[in-house]
Amino acid sequence: MENNTGRDLRFAPRIELLVDDGRIVRQGEGVPGSVTAQIKEYLGNPLLEDQFEILGEVMQGKPHAKSGLVVFKAEDLNPTELTVFVQGLSRESERRPHPKTGESVTLRKTVRLDYLVPGDPRPVGTETYPIVAREWIFR
Repeated sequence: MENNTGRDLRFAPRIELLVDDGRIVRQGEGVPGSVTAQIKEYLGNPLLEDQFEILGEVMQGKPHAKSGLVVFKAEDLNPTELTVFVQGLSRESERRPHPKTGESVTLRKTVRLDYLVPGDPRPVGTETYPIVAREWIFR
């Protein structure tokens, strides 16, 4: 993450994974810290920060950019579609009525990243899947 806003920012993202069976998994939920540490060690990037280390102030400019790692518990090893929601990159929010109850709720500007997982989702190595859609939504 690179901060190009012109001022230092507090960074506290909320990241969730929507699996094609409808489940929503929150960042790190059910994942032991030792698993995240092993993945960080495997990737070999000393500047890579986990979901807790990355929290806090992000100073301006490329020299202060941060790289983060989020790990989700994989219960379904055969997904074909995944969506990642990243909240906390924008401070923008809106108040809208809940569609069922009519109560006023706060929706936050969130990045939605859609991925397709072709074939076997358990590749060997560090294969990545391309983002097929990226958009800002209120959620």
